Amino acid sequence: MDGEQSHSSPTDPGANATEDGEAWETCALSGERRPRSQMLPYGAHYVAPEHKDAFIRQLETGESVAIDHGFLDQPLDGKIGTIFRQGFRLWKRTLIPFAIFLIVFWLPLDLIDSFVGWHHVDWGDGGIDPDSTMMNSAQYQLISTILNVVGGLLGEIFFVASLHRTWQGQNPDLGGDTLLALRRYFPVLTARLMSTIVILLGFLFLVIPAFFFAARLCVADVIATVEKKSGYLSVHRSFHLSTRRLGTCFLFGVIVIFLLSTVPNLFLDLAWESIALESWVVSGLVSWVFTIPAGFVFLFLYVLYRHLNGLEKERETGNEPGHS
Repeated sequence: MDGEQSHSSPTDPGANATEDGEAWETCALSGERRPRSQMLPYGAHYVAPEHKDAFIRQLETGESVAIDHGFLDQPLDGKIGTIFRQGFRLWKRTLIPFAIFLIVFWLPLDLIDSFVGWHHVDWGDGGIDPDSTMMNSAQYQLISTILNVVGGLLGEIFFVASLHRTWQGQNPDLGGDTLLALRRYFPVLTARLMSTIVILLGFLFLVIPAFFFAARLCVADVIATVEKKSGYLSVHRSFHLSTRRLGTCFLFGVIVIFLLSTVPNLFLDLAWESIALESWVVSGLVSWVFTIPAGFVFLFLYVLYRHLNGLEKERETGNEPGHS
């Protein structure tokens, strides 16, 4: 109507002020954006009047009060495209933790694994002695598994902790994230073992249940790290969060985990057959290069968790966006 002021939509993340200069604020409970004069201030938060009582109850119980509205003002809509965009933007802000994760945690593992494997192969005059290799393979696999369960998992927890800190707008704390990785190691290990057992049991029932369980348990490790829950509760919560977004979790696993983890391993196997490796150092470096894409799996798993968690909170406050 002529003469009527045109205001930006309160739901528009880019709407930071009305035309008369009044700032928009986001309700810490519902995520709705309104002019500041229509909100109630509570410390660093603003709350819509109708959500005041629920907000106070959460403060009294010590629960988290601020709904996660997405990294860089993007919505938590559970869409694969949004998860990828937010993931890459988050990655640009965590390049140093990502490099530490790969170089400090994963590179030594690949070198040690290569050294152990190299010295468990009998290099005779006619090439590899298959009998000797088979005799030592069990011992080598045991050592390799221990290395990955200890060092590899610590690196993953460290990286997820760094992602979580950055998402929340906090400054980097490499020492704090390292200590957190040590403290959360056993709960995350428990969640990983429980998830693995459930998925393996799924393979006993015509394989298809295994993919179902993998989709339902994909964020259990992240939950154990971020929410500091026990392994069992993390597995249970992962089942709960993925209930309404099972298709997204399954598609995420196909696109992200398969392309970034399984495919590089297939190319690595081809590399072993075509490249004449001269030493265990070269062998370890080649393995490390092919495992770098797998590091992005944990990046996108964390962002997927943020979406599942955010959508759950939106449902609890009755502000759930439409399903895609």
